[in-house]
Amino acid sequence: ILDFQSNRSYDLGTARSRLETYGTSGTLDWQFGGQKLTSITAWRGVRTLNAFDSDGTTNNSFEVDQSNLTDHSLTQEVFVSGSKLGALPIDWVAGAFYLHETTDYAWSLEIFAPPSVQDFTQTVDSVAGYLQGIYHLTDQLSLTAGGRYTTEQKTFDVDSHLADGTFDFAYSDHHLSTDKWTWRTALDYQFAQPIMLYASAATGFRSGGLNGNATALADVVGGAFQPEDTLMYELGIKSEYLDHRLRINADYFYGKY
Repeated sequence: ILDFQSNRSYDLGTARSRLETYGTSGTLDWQFGGQKLTSITAWRGVRTLNAFDSDGTTNNSFEVDQSNLTDHSLTQEVFVSGSKLGALPIDWVAGAFYLHETTDYAWSLEIFAPPSVQDFTQTVDSVAGYLQGIYHLTDQLSLTAGGRYTTEQKTFDVDSHLADGTFDFAYSDHHLSTDKWTWRTALDYQFAQPIMLYASAATGFRSGGLNGNATALADVVGGAFQPEDTLMYELGIKSEYLDHRLRINADYFYGKY
């Protein structure tokens, strides 16, 4: 828990910044027939309370009376891994992942006028399945390939009230969905001495959403954004010399976002 308070620059209130984080996780492993089954369950929480004076003076001109967020997430991952696929020398892993997250945010912004108060809640349910294998072509050369399919659903609710408590506007959207394939492939070569060369290409994404901070209904809807995608390339070397006393690593990254 981090907590800070000050009344030196906030004329009608106390500037505050409080952060609380908490969580727990548990892992179960089960060995069977040369494979291993792993289950990871985790729960995380974050709570922030903020009030601050953006103009840095005692004038009531630009202040955030509250910027409070509460977030809870539950994740469950189950995967099976092994070092052989039939007679093939393949290290592999296959699994599934689930995320349920709820975020509540309340904020109040004052700009030369009594502040309105806005609350919005977002719920995320994400399910993914993935498979990756490392095929040892030779004792030195390995090929990695994997894919992941994710389907994600978001629900969004926002309520806005004027400074006197009267209703301003409300909006709900329960159809924010994203379905996406992502993949990764890599090739690495391990020399006899501890030098490894590697190259990889991978994709990633982040789902779309709405602008929950907007202070007008048209801006909430108009601020919607689509999913974002990345394509990343990497080329590098990892090496050690002088009986592991000297390590030299180098990487080149290129990303298209």
